[in-house]
Amino acid sequence: MAIVILSPFLLGVLNTFDISDWSRRSEIGQTYGAVSAVLSALALGAVAVSVSIQARQAKASQIQAVRQFHLDLIRMELDDLQTYLPCWGPLDLPSRAAQQRHIYTNLVFSYASMGYNVGEISEPWLRDMLIGMFQSESARRYWLMAREAWVASAATNRRGRRFVAIVDDEYRRADAAGPPAIAEEPAVVYSASIEPEQPVTVPIQRSRRVAAGSLLLGAGVGLLIGLALDRRQRRER
Repeated sequence: MAIVILSPFLLGVLNTFDISDWSRRSEIGQTYGAVSAVLSALALGAVAVSVSIQARQAKASQIQAVRQFHLDLIRMELDDLQTYLPCWGPLDLPSRAAQQRHIYTNLVFSYASMGYNVGEISEPWLRDMLIGMFQSESARRYWLMAREAWVASAATNRRGRRFVAIVDDEYRRADAAGPPAIAEEPAVVYSASIEPEQPVTVPIQRSRRVAAGSLLLGAGVGLLIGLALDRRQRRER
């Protein structure tokens, strides 16, 4: 603040014009009007980017809290399957062990989805996980039973839809390769194919586009304000 207050007098010291010539100093200040407008626009854009990042972090925290609660419920169910399994609806599987594997597979898929959505699990890593999982009958059966729920939950999320597409791709490859290497129940025979779906068109807020748009909007507004102030000062003179 001291530098701002003393800047007009410092201009008089650093230059040869009269220290009382305020009109001359005003002309020098107007020279930096465009630069000031650009800096103001960049500052406004930085604020917009910061708000966008904070919104993403808040949403990620909310998702993590919901999934942690879901994990706690699943743990309670696994500890006493006979008591809590009916609360989730019927699960038509051949044995208690098959039911436990189904619930555990759900946790594995939830882990893979969360890791992929936050970028901790890359696509090659995810595909490698799925190749191993779909060698098991339990994982193939789980995906056939739970796929519709995953599609519905990922309808408004680009990374979620990509996750479902990757799982579908690896499932089709495993199914085309033949029966699962790890059979669970000899009496259970099933075969199903998943047809590629048309991409779902859903309006999605892309944080990067929002941030870039905010930055450009801020730059334009700041520049217009600077030009308007400059023209007004010229008219007043």
